Amino acid sequence: MPENTDREKIELSKARQQGANLFRANLKGAELSGGNFEKANLTEADLSGANLSKANMVGADLIRADLSGANLAGADLTGANFSSANLFQADLRGAMVAQGYLTGVDLSEADCTNAVFNNSDITMAKLRGTKLRNASLKDANLEGSDLENSDLGEADVRIGYLRGANLKGANLKGINLSEAFLCKASLIGQDLTGADLSKADLSGASLMDANLTDTNCTRANFCEARLQRANFTGANLEGANMLEANLTGANLTGVKMSKANLSDAILKNVDFTNANLCGLDLRYVDEFSGCNLQSVQIDAATLFPPNIQVKWISDTEFEIKQ
Repeated sequence: MPENTDREKIELSKARQQGANLFRANLKGAELSGGNFEKANLTEADLSGANLSKANMVGADLIRADLSGANLAGADLTGANFSSANLFQADLRGAMVAQGYLTGVDLSEADCTNAVFNNSDITMAKLRGTKLRNASLKDANLEGSDLENSDLGEADVRIGYLRGANLKGANLKGINLSEAFLCKASLIGQDLTGADLSKADLSGASLMDANLTDTNCTRANFCEARLQRANFTGANLEGANMLEANLTGANLTGVKMSKANLSDAILKNVDFTNANLCGLDLRYVDEFSGCNLQSVQIDAATLFPPNIQVKWISDTEFEIKQ
C-alpha cells in the first residue's frame, strides 16, 4: 500500500469519519480542516503537521497519536483522549478541550492561547514554554505537570489543582488562581502581579522574593508559607490565614489585613507603611520586631503584642512606640 494512501483517502472523505477506526493511520500533513472525526479511533495515528482546524473531534481517541506541529485551532476536542500524545508545537488557539484526558501529553511550545481546558485531566503533562495566555483551565488537574517557562498570563485556573506542578519561570501576571490548590508549591521569585489568589490554598508554599503586588489574597491560606521578602504592595489580605507563616523582610505597604490570622507568624523587619491594620489581632505572633509602622491605619479593635504600645491622642490620632 502506498505510504500516502491513508492520507489521500481520508482527505477526500474527511466529513464522514465519525466513529471511524483509523488506528495507526498515516495522516501526516493531511488537509482535514472542518472534518468530522467525532468518536473516531485515532490511537497512535500520525497526524503530524496535519490541518485539523475547526474539526469536530469530540470524544475521539488520540492515545499516543503524533500531532506535533498540527493545526487544531478552533477545533472541538471536548472529551477527547490525548493520553501520552505528542502535540509539540501544535496550534490549539481557541480550541475546545474541556473534559479532556491529557495525562502525560506533550504540549511543549504549543500555542494554546484562548483555549478551553475546563475540567480536564492534565496530570504529569509536559507544558514547557507553552502559550496559555487567556486560556481557561477552570477545575483542571495539573498535578505534577511541568509548566516551566510557560505563559499563563491572564489565564483562568480557578479551582485548579497544581500540587507538585513546576512553575519555574512561568508568566503568572494577572492569572486567576481563586480557590486553586497550590499546597507546597514552589513560587520563589515569581511575578504574580495582579493575580487573583482569593481562597487559594498556598499552605506550605515557597514564595520568597515573589512579587504579589496588587494581588487579591482575600481568605487565602498561607499557613506555614515561606514569604520572606515577598512584595505584597497594595494587596488585599483580608481574612487571609497566615498561621505560622514567615514574613521576614516582607513588603506589606498599603495592604488591607482586616481579620487576617497571624498567630505564630514571624513579623521581622516587615514594612507596614500605609497598611490598613484595622481590626487586626497581632497579640499572638511569634515575633514582631523591627517593623516599619509609618502611617498605618488602626482602630480600637487593632491589638498589638505587648512590646508595641499605642497611645491615642484623639479619636483619629495616635502614637506607636516599639
